[in-house]
This record gives sequence, structure tokens and C-alpha cells, in this order.
Amino acid sequence: CPPGAQWSYNYFIMFYSGLFNDKVSYIGDTTLTGVLTKKLLSKRFYTACNNPWKGKITYLQQRGDTIFFMNNYTNGWQVFINYAATQGQGWKTSYKQDDGSIST
Repeated sequence: CPPGAQWSYNYFIMFYSGLFNDKVSYIGDTTLTGVLTKKLLSKRFYTACNNPWKGKITYLQQRGDTIFFMNNYTNGWQVFINYAATQGQGWKTSYKQDDGSIST
């Protein structure tokens, strides 16, 4: 998609018994670690129990058949999509809690 593209999604927060909406915008490209990187802007990023988003930017990189993402909460680059994955394969994503601990 071209820079400036936007999309929305709905999500449910059980503790508030409500459906909420967020918007994501593709704001452009940059280069990180020598790899073309997409920059996404969103107003929220929930990890668990309604943690508010602190960084607003999520980075996406494609390396081979895998898309990785990283932001202020992730524990470095994390697998987002692996197009080469076969049935039964999987991966885990880890992220930082507000207290600095890591959840997977």
C-alpha cells in the first residue's frame, strides 16, 4: 500500500465488555539494520490488561518468507507472519510488561 494508507479494526476488551475500534496508518519507509522497513502509526497497542500504547510506531520488515515486527513493547524483532510455515509449525511472540518483565 502507498504511504498514507489507513485501515481500521475492531477488538473486544473483556474487562470493559465493549467493542473498540482503532486505526492504523502506513506513514512511510525507513531503513533499519540495512533492511527496508515499513513504519505504522496507531493510537493504541494493547499487550495485556489494557496497557496503553507508549510508542505509537510499529516497524515491519520482510526477510525472505517472513514478516517481522518491532515496537516499544516487543522483545526485539518478533515474527508476525511466516509464509513458508507448514501446517503444525508455529512461533511465540514475547513482549515487555510495564514492570520490565517479559511475557511470551
